[in-house]
Amino acid sequence: MYKIAVSGYDHLSEDFPQLKYQYPSIKSSLMSLLQTYNGTGGYLNPLTGEAHVNSKIPKTSYPTTTCHEMAHQIGFAAENEANFIGFLAANYNDNIYFKYASYRMAFGYCFSELRERDKNLSKELWKTINLGISKDFNASYQFWQAYKNPFEPFVKKGYNAYLKANKQDKGLQSYNYVVDLFISYFETSSKI
Repeated sequence: MYKIAVSGYDHLSEDFPQLKYQYPSIKSSLMSLLQTYNGTGGYLNPLTGEAHVNSKIPKTSYPTTTCHEMAHQIGFAAENEANFIGFLAANYNDNIYFKYASYRMAFGYCFSELRERDKNLSKELWKTINLGISKDFNASYQFWQAYKNPFEPFVKKGYNAYLKANKQDKGLQSYNYVVDLFISYFETSSKI
């Protein structure tokens, strides 16, 4: 999985040289079970610069989570930017599984934003989703529900404070700001 992710970055850097992934150092986290209980998919070790991916997460999230953590390694600290670059790297990949994961991630963030703004419209839209994709999202939801615990809100509160202390004023919400980047990207690429 990690070697395939690097090839996506190789293709991406042909169009965007500043996104070259030069020093591969990504691996499965030894703390995957703990990460699952605290609701995280990956992290960048600030001491070693290594990216760690939770090996227990649903496999349809694995490619974009991997590419997201790699984006942190090349210098993108903001979560929305790492999400967007992770999307691009997965989407630029020749592997169809990575491409699916990229669109799945983009759809998930966009749909979540729509649900926040218009619950009725989101319900109507959900009815039009391919059954396999609907099952995929449901399986992912069920996975995370199985690991819900009373400590998770405290971990998220701490992580929210950490993000804010590191100049991400919106904390955990900063992940969702990737939707603005998606809109701009798809509007621009549809005109080409």
